[in-house]
Amino acid sequence: MASLPEGFYLRDMRLDDLEQVADLDRLSFPLPWSLSSYRYEILQSKISHCWVVETNQNTSAIIAALMVFYHVVDEVHIATIAVDERYRRTGIASCLIEELLVYCNTHKAQRVFLEVRLSNLAAQALYIKHGFVFTGVRKRYYSDNHEDALLMERILDNQ
Repeated sequence: MASLPEGFYLRDMRLDDLEQVADLDRLSFPLPWSLSSYRYEILQSKISHCWVVETNQNTSAIIAALMVFYHVVDEVHIATIAVDERYRRTGIASCLIEELLVYCNTHKAQRVFLEVRLSNLAAQALYIKHGFVFTGVRKRYYSDNHEDALLMERILDNQ
């Protein structure tokens, strides 16, 4: 299993992270989540898990990455994952996925799935590297430009 780069650590998202999380989301995606959406996921949702990767460079805490996933019965759905542009290509996204797979093993999940933009080749390559395969298409899924979403999943042997 890959380790986070030195000085970075994974933890649960907290309410005091929301400004940074929303900024990271806004800079990463054309359809960012709202602050209230993240607040709901942290405080009210019974199925969501919200993680951040934090670093304390320059003596202030910086949210370098985030992941939100849903766990329903024996399935996990990756809702969003983003890495700050300054920290991309450092292995942080791979570490998040690997930690998610550890979570799935511990909690006996049988399947992990997600949607990814047809144009997001970097994300597709990341998921393929971690054993995900293409299983379908959601036509015109994204409301900003009506781009298709590719469905990807990984079947797990966690019985």
